[in-house]
Amino acid sequence: MKQVQTGKKSFRDYCRFLDLQTLDAFTALLEDLRGARVAMVSATCYGGGVAEKLHSLVPLLNDLGLEVHWWIISGCSNQFFYITKNFHNGLQGQKGCLQQRDLEVYLRYNELNARAMQDWRYDYYVIHDPQPAALLYYRGRKAGEKWIWRCHIDTSAPHPAYWSFLHG
Repeated sequence: MKQVQTGKKSFRDYCRFLDLQTLDAFTALLEDLRGARVAMVSATCYGGGVAEKLHSLVPLLNDLGLEVHWWIISGCSNQFFYITKNFHNGLQGQKGCLQQRDLEVYLRYNELNARAMQDWRYDYYVIHDPQPAALLYYRGRKAGEKWIWRCHIDTSAPHPAYWSFLHG
């Protein structure tokens, strides 16, 4: 796993775009989270919506008093990314066939990355999209941790094989 370094941002710069009611609700929510340690985990730090969002979100959350680190999975082959592209398409309903050998490759890379996480201590793990979705299976949840799968894909009509595999 590799940690992504982001720039700095100030939440104060964005407050003028929020109405007072939204800002108050946000501030109340933030009080419950202040000081929390959060690991954002994604497949890549460039080229896509997740990376674009996290380059802004991570520094803003840090500015608000959370301790947020962004990690990307590592050691993955082109074959892994080809397979997970099929996952992406399958979750959006495209027809396809989920092959056992593809599952084995997918799970092997998630297992390798989960080993790198064994000593991590975060309050929240936010897993972005299907590429690292199996990390919890291999790492396991420790007391007090919360895991969130933030799927940025339209899963309103997924291919059943892909959905049942990931949804379990």
